[in-house]
Amino acid sequence: MKFRILLLIILSSTFSFGQTEKWIEYSKKLSNKQFEEKIQASNYNLVSNNFLFQLKKWKLYKDISAETVYQNIIGWNKYPKPKRTGIIIQRQIQLDSAKNVPYYIYIPENYSSNLPTKLLVYYKGGWISRDSFPSNVAKEIINDNPTFSYLDIYNIIEIFPALNRDLAIYGMYGYKHLRLMLADTKKVLNIDDNQVYLAGFSDGGRTVYNLAYLRPTQFASFYSINGKSMSN
Repeated sequence: MKFRILLLIILSSTFSFGQTEKWIEYSKKLSNKQFEEKIQASNYNLVSNNFLFQLKKWKLYKDISAETVYQNIIGWNKYPKPKRTGIIIQRQIQLDSAKNVPYYIYIPENYSSNLPTKLLVYYKGGWISRDSFPSNVAKEIINDNPTFSYLDIYNIIEIFPALNRDLAIYGMYGYKHLRLMLADTKKVLNIDDNQVYLAGFSDGGRTVYNLAYLRPTQFASFYSINGKSMSN
């Protein structure tokens, strides 16, 4: 009997989804406002990267060669250490003087600021026709995201955009929106540039398809699930 109990404990820990399970519970127990308060980047030392001032200093050095700057940049490994891992954070990007939008990042429990980590950008389905964000938009990273439970298992950082029709990849802000989310994330998290992936379902799948067809840059692979081309 003791052996059977021990085996069950081992198996349950082997197949545990890690910190993502806790966030699934938070999404059920907390109000939308409480949930958004919990995921603010300021709670986890991930508002900014204070090391970036060094990049600005290099621009001012007149006697530094382009090759030295290049070598410094490709060897860059200075990122803030989160107070915790296995967390969701909300960040904001400024699309223009009038439009500021949130997006969400999951940082897996085994993330280390010293090690480059693979990144998945996931576009959900069913959003291209909506005019504004729903009240529970922050919780969509959990409730409308089939990849969420596996992020700890495979040690993947995930970007999950807040989406409406203005942000369609072929719309007014689409390409800029995606580019700024990637750039903003890379300021505070150590991303492996050779392992950046884009995936989406339905409306999100169409987004992935259109990007892969029109602008296949920055991503190692594209996964369009039940996607439709722009012409359809």
